[in-house]
Amino acid sequence: MTGLIAAHSKVPDFSSFYNRISHRGTKMKAVVACAHKILRIIYKLLSTHQTYQK
Repeated sequence: MTGLIAAHSKVPDFSSFYNRISHRGTKMKAVVACAHKILRIIYKLLSTHQTYQK
């Protein structure tokens, strides 16, 4: 669900990533890829004790 929300958000980083992936394959794969990208960002932020900056 997180990937779907990020894909349709107004944040250009995630929406452009979603559009790029969805043109190559199915939309569900693009949603999973967005969720995976968000998960990697969250893990990096938590492991390094940093805040998210665009």
